Amino acid sequence: DSAERAYRWISAELPYNLSFRIPLVLFKTRSDFEQQTIVPEVRAAIAQGTVTAFSEPKRNRVVLLIEEDQDRLYRQITHELTHIFAFDVIPRSTTNVRRVPSWIDEGFAEYMTDAWDPASLGKVRDIVASDSVPRMTALAGPIDIEALAGAAHLGHAVFEFIEAEYGRPAVWQFLLEVRRNVVDGAGDPYQVAFNRTPEEFD
Repeated sequence: DSAERAYRWISAELPYNLSFRIPLVLFKTRSDFEQQTIVPEVRAAIAQGTVTAFSEPKRNRVVLLIEEDQDRLYRQITHELTHIFAFDVIPRSTTNVRRVPSWIDEGFAEYMTDAWDPASLGKVRDIVASDSVPRMTALAGPIDIEALAGAAHLGHAVFEFIEAEYGRPAVWQFLLEVRRNVVDGAGDPYQVAFNRTPEEFD
């Protein structure tokens, strides 16, 4: 039910539909989840408790631990399903020279949950209060798994800024321009979507 509700919400908001079904691989206990061999490279983060779900761009499936309360589980599924949509909108390939920055991937997924976790919001406030907000447009590549949380928090704030400043349709326009830039190497997503240079956007 959570997955179906999340799918309807995301597809209506973008607006976009997937042409394939999304397999969900569910683990009932943390012990089972820690022993998963689907993506061995995330096992360390799972063991540390920093990862309770992930999505796979090559297989378009979601893997998650379901021992969460219902609201948190819904947000988690929404986050991971958003990744699947983003992987379809902006195809991922090892041959792509231009890669999607983690703050876009993680921030967009958090933005689509339509909710802020109080701890996450506190972290963003701390970053702003200490005047250490990075130039988001300069964060061009992927980052390690420990830094994904920071990318998600700041990226979430950026997508809320895009909605507030340019309107909700601008979020979709920005994703399409990122796609064009990644796939074709054409255009500057910030200039085309917002009529701003990357420096002005920052």
